[in-house]
Amino acid sequence: MFELQAPLPDLSDMVEKDGLRLFSLESALIEASPRYFLHHATDARAAMAMIRDASDLLARLLDGGHSTIAGRLAGAFRNSGRGALADEITRTMSAAGYALRETDPFTDRPAVALSFR
Repeated sequence: MFELQAPLPDLSDMVEKDGLRLFSLESALIEASPRYFLHHATDARAAMAMIRDASDLLARLLDGGHSTIAGRLAGAFRNSGRGALADEITRTMSAAGYALRETDPFTDRPAVALSFR
């Protein structure tokens, strides 16, 4: 048995699916460490492909003042062929007064072009 004492995530970061409480997609991407993008690149790209627009992601980034994470996500989206979404993250965070440095957390480019409709 594994015992862990940690604070529960905020309810606004949770969704319920099939009776399970899960992190929302946006919250999960924000909580993902740089190592996650390196060691689980396919999973990270699949999760990012489910993001339709940056609004929910930006709300959480701005609310938490997550400029470093915003730079990492902008770099990840740009690497995955979603430059417009990366630009929106960068523009919005900069307009809110955050100094943003875009960093690409991946070590390679995707082998296949994913459709982002």
